[in-house]
Amino acid sequence: MYLDGGFQVKSVQKCPGGGSIAMIAFPELRGADNQNPLHSYMSIRSAMNTLKEIGTTANLGVVHPSNMTSDVLAQFRRLAREFELPGLWMPIGEFGLPGKAYERAWRKVSPFMHGILDDGGTLSVICLFGGRCAGAVVARLLIERGVEPENAVMSVANANELAAVSQSQELWLLNSIRPLQTFAA
Repeated sequence: MYLDGGFQVKSVQKCPGGGSIAMIAFPELRGADNQNPLHSYMSIRSAMNTLKEIGTTANLGVVHPSNMTSDVLAQFRRLAREFELPGLWMPIGEFGLPGKAYERAWRKVSPFMHGILDDGGTLSVICLFGGRCAGAVVARLLIERGVEPENAVMSVANANELAAVSQSQELWLLNSIRPLQTFAA
């Protein structure tokens, strides 16, 4: 489903233990249309409507700051509040691995994300193309909820070929991420 600005719901996957995770592509976040701020605003507003329609409870933005303008991020956050869609912004590199600061932040916000899923909600993971950034994060959440790492990696790749994680991300997911005690099957 494409909307103005290239917004696309790439997939919505059910999670073990409840809830769903949606992978979202939204190239408009890059702010390519800086000449027309109203266009960006209307694109983001349209995207918020779609997020509500698919049952999004909260957003997790993974677009790296180098890939978007601060005014677009501010619009996105303002409209998310207006639409009562709480969100977190945890950028990750397209091919890279999370660093120590990211891991510390993840440990703090992970209970919020898993709480959304436990309550049967939908967490929308948003990046520019619904690709490797979103794929790595969605695979991690699935692994933490008890999906076998190989199956989690395959699941995101099957949902969106752009979400196939990089080789280094796959090794990290397979070797470093473990199910959380409360979600283990």
